[in-house]
Amino acid sequence: MDYKLFSILTLATTLIACGSDSSDPDLPDPPKVVTNFITLGFDIQIYQRKESTSLNADSFLRGEVYSGRSPLTYRDVIIGLDTQTESIQITAHNSTFQLFSLIKKAYALSPAPPETEEAIKSITITSAYDFNDEYPSGSSLNEFFLVTNTSIGNQFYTYNNDVRTYFNVNKFIEVNSKNDMAHVGFALDFVLNKEPQLTNNITFYIKIELDNGEIFSMETPEVTYKPTGQ
Repeated sequence: MDYKLFSILTLATTLIACGSDSSDPDLPDPPKVVTNFITLGFDIQIYQRKESTSLNADSFLRGEVYSGRSPLTYRDVIIGLDTQTESIQITAHNSTFQLFSLIKKAYALSPAPPETEEAIKSITITSAYDFNDEYPSGSSLNEFFLVTNTSIGNQFYTYNNDVRTYFNVNKFIEVNSKNDMAHVGFALDFVLNKEPQLTNNITFYIKIELDNGEIFSMETPEVTYKPTGQ
């Protein structure tokens, strides 16, 4: 018998033996139940950036919900979106023998993290007020907002000289449009990378379009900014 063929048959036999129920090897594996999540909408909230002893960019973490009673600097305001989902369980039956599936089963280390069914096609952030002289009310502010947190599977930062560099909204969409693992996710945070020139409170509007054609429009609570250094 050809040596390569013998090796393949030996591997297949070993994997089948390892994956079978020793009490009744003739019984097939039970059907696999997969939980999928369907996006229903988003809850939007303003958070103060969590206090940290580090000035490192990695410390953009949600703190308390912003009360609106005192102004914050632009780098201390986090716009947080939490995805509202519905879970659907799908039962998958394996009726045929597949060597690759056995190998994958034998060497899997942990279950895959949960994902939503849909991916984000586009995000548009605008303001109800002039952001500055060059960006009046209604202008896209995507280039001024960084994506500082999202669910596993999405890419939202890179490293430059060992320093984490977050993508702005436009870059986030561009990168993940080519990412097969991208999905809506369960949380999405935005932080400004440019100080607004304002003399009043500001409200932001966020529109998200999914790859299934669904469009969701949201409005943030009002935020009062103060100049950095005060």
